[in-house]
Amino acid sequence: MKMANTRNLNSKNPDGRYVWLRTQIGKILRNEVYIGNVVSGKTEQKSPKIKKKFSKEKSEYIVKENMHEPIISKELWEKVQNKLNSYHTDNRKKYEYPLKDLVYCGECGNKVRFQHNSSKNKSGEIYWEGNTAVCGKRADYKSLCDNVVIGEKILIKAVKDTISEEINKIEYTSKELKEIYNKAQKKIKKAINGTQNELEIKNKELNKLTDEITRLYERKILKEITVEEFTEIYQKLTEKKKKIQKEIEELNNKENKLENKSKSKNAEDKKIIKLAKEFLKMDNPDNEILKKLVKRIEFDKNKNIKVELTFAKKV
Repeated sequence: MKMANTRNLNSKNPDGRYVWLRTQIGKILRNEVYIGNVVSGKTEQKSPKIKKKFSKEKSEYIVKENMHEPIISKELWEKVQNKLNSYHTDNRKKYEYPLKDLVYCGECGNKVRFQHNSSKNKSGEIYWEGNTAVCGKRADYKSLCDNVVIGEKILIKAVKDTISEEINKIEYTSKELKEIYNKAQKKIKKAINGTQNELEIKNKELNKLTDEITRLYERKILKEITVEEFTEIYQKLTEKKKKIQKEIEELNNKENKLENKSKSKNAEDKKIIKLAKEFLKMDNPDNEILKKLVKRIEFDKNKNIKVELTFAKKV
């Protein structure tokens, strides 16, 4: 009987051959089914409304031992687990990767993984140590992507150079930017003036209506109109008054929003530029600061680096 193809198509080489990914091999090596155990309860659905399942802690797994004939001994299994655990040092906790989640492969588009590496001489002495970035696909299997490994310091330098260049543009063209800012402010001011003119017209209409209602009461008292006529005219004037009052409220809100927009835009630009200048002075910037300044970083096999900033288009 022909079995269904359950292989991951993404794990094929360009020539179509199937390749074993590290993650796949790791799952096999940790699978307790090979020592006769059956493990269940690895995930749970927290709510019937949420279809997504969440992984549980290993201590919460349900393990049934000796459920079938094992194909390897428990001694060999323990040796393999000890070997695997020796690879999983506290690197992820010990080393910080400031560019984490910001760097992508310029060849295949996959997210980049960061690793801490060191080089030793024959005597075992470390002569180089640092973080490197590698395409996630290439990290699983070398032939899946022909991009290169690049040093974290090179990427950070590229970020600093890009930010420095952007700040220089702002400083060198401050006159032009000031004109652009003033133009934007004039546009906002014009909109505010237009709103104020509309408000003035609506307030005049409101005052006129108030006078009409007052005169209507006087005519009723003088019995120039009947009660029915008074009621009909009063209702119409009142509805019109409510409509104008609502329009005045909307215009006031519009005016406040325009004024706040002008203030917040100026404050936001100053804040991001200040942060960018502070970053340039830092020897060890953290991931939180970088995410405020950088949107995306890409590098290709020729080590061409492209940095997209969060604030370049705003200022």
